[in-house]
Amino acid sequence: REVSTIGGFADLNWQYNDDWSFAIGYGFDDPTDSEARYASNILRNDRAYVAAFYNINANLKIGLEYARLTTVYGEKDTKDKDSVGDDRVQFSAWYNF
Repeated sequence: REVSTIGGFADLNWQYNDDWSFAIGYGFDDPTDSEARYASNILRNDRAYVAAFYNINANLKIGLEYARLTTVYGEKDTKDKDSVGDDRVQFSAWYNF
């Protein structure tokens, strides 16, 4: 069953020079009160991140990202809530041909 939710995402990118670019962003989703029970009692998800990208040459780019992820579990009608957070570091590479 699909879950109705409200959410959004914002991303700010900065091209420092031809080789380096940087990004910072934030996103969230918040299931509606009546739908939270179908999402394993997930009340809210948040994600904030920073990233750096480097162009090795015209075809190859690498990136490194740090993200902080948080999920809040619980019942909408009670004060009993549990916030679970995690840190993620991700390396990526792109080859354009």
